[in-house]
Amino acid sequence: MANDKTGWSRGLDRPVYAETGSDSAFWFSPDAEALFAAEGILGASTFFLYRSVFGDEKIEYYRLKYKLVSEIRSSFERRAGSPSVFECLQGFDIRDFTLSSFRDHIRSLDKAKLPGVLLGMPVSSIEDLVQANRELFSNYLGAAAYFTFICDFVEGIFALAEDLQTDAFYGTLDRYRRNIEEAQKSSLKELAAMTPLEYSDKLMQINLWRRGAYSFFAFAPSVFSGSRAVRYIDTEQFLFYAIDDAVYENEQMLRQLKALADDTRFRIVALLKEHGGLKSSNVAKIMGLSTSAVSRHLKILREAGIVREETVGAIKLYSLPTSMAQEITESLKEFLDYA
Repeated sequence: MANDKTGWSRGLDRPVYAETGSDSAFWFSPDAEALFAAEGILGASTFFLYRSVFGDEKIEYYRLKYKLVSEIRSSFERRAGSPSVFECLQGFDIRDFTLSSFRDHIRSLDKAKLPGVLLGMPVSSIEDLVQANRELFSNYLGAAAYFTFICDFVEGIFALAEDLQTDAFYGTLDRYRRNIEEAQKSSLKELAAMTPLEYSDKLMQINLWRRGAYSFFAFAPSVFSGSRAVRYIDTEQFLFYAIDDAVYENEQMLRQLKALADDTRFRIVALLKEHGGLKSSNVAKIMGLSTSAVSRHLKILREAGIVREETVGAIKLYSLPTSMAQEITESLKEFLDYA
């Protein structure tokens, strides 16, 4: 759907799509935002916006209503990674993105391959998941439930996304309308001066290990993703990045300070600074810790925006954004009004 200003006057209830080059586009989708919120809530995310928009009582209700999906996703969330429907964006035309069209696209995928697709990893059996990728997931019953109920798992996420599209949800999106408009202008300006891959690395604050070639890049500001920046990569790149505001910045700063206050996590950060990209199993071996313990710490650091996760084939590598130290220092100075 082409970018249409009438969509803004009615509120953010329609997708916005604008080409920013021959192989890149700016994209914002309310339906994608609902999916982000659904995945975060079912994964027991503590992102402040979920609580303020939907309320603690309603969130608990949703987790009970979609208990199977919530328990499976939460079991993954206790490790470093988790299955996401956004991994299925490859080959899908986002210009007319809706919950129903994207759900139909996922339903058309090979069900035997779907568990691996959602993880962004080439796994085709429970044994693959538990044995070959032990640092990611070691709960056999959780893995078995994931493979057995994979279709129910996906349907539950989409059903909750529909439940979440309330007046409060759309009101929140509309509150960020100006930020989204500014993000679109910024994308056009940045992509006039650099390649899509360079802009992608700039938004992620880290150079991608896998350099290409990519046939298409989508840059999507997000209100409900709960992450500073996340990208889904195969032959195409879909990059979602947070729309900053003072409340988000303060919440993120507190999460970063809490994450770094733990001695083990502080040493993990020092290790990544010294060695660059490492697998969680490498970190565990060097530090003499279990892979499950390291994965839990990496998850906290990743959610705080301190550590970046990139998938290279079947391997997940962890590293530090280039400007992390400066970002934390400047945020703290600004908060204390010492800048």
